[in-house]
Amino acid sequence: MKIRHFVPEDPSAANSSTNCGVPVVLESPSSAISKAINGLAAAIAAEPKRPAADSAGKASLSKKFRTFFSLSAQELAQGR
Repeated sequence: MKIRHFVPEDPSAANSSTNCGVPVVLESPSSAISKAINGLAAAIAAEPKRPAADSAGKASLSKKFRTFFSLSAQELAQGR
């Protein structure tokens, strides 16, 4: 299985941030470990990709419902 994310060992950046009591991504933002943690966080927080066919089908179905109900409401208002 392919490894999607890997956080490398960076003892100098990790120890320095721990000794200062500051997260490593703030203490050493350009370090390899910080870049890996930021990449992992971005991947977790990213919106899932949705197939275009599903969203288009739902949009067209909801549009059909809106059109149907608006026409029905207009007909009722006109006394049909």
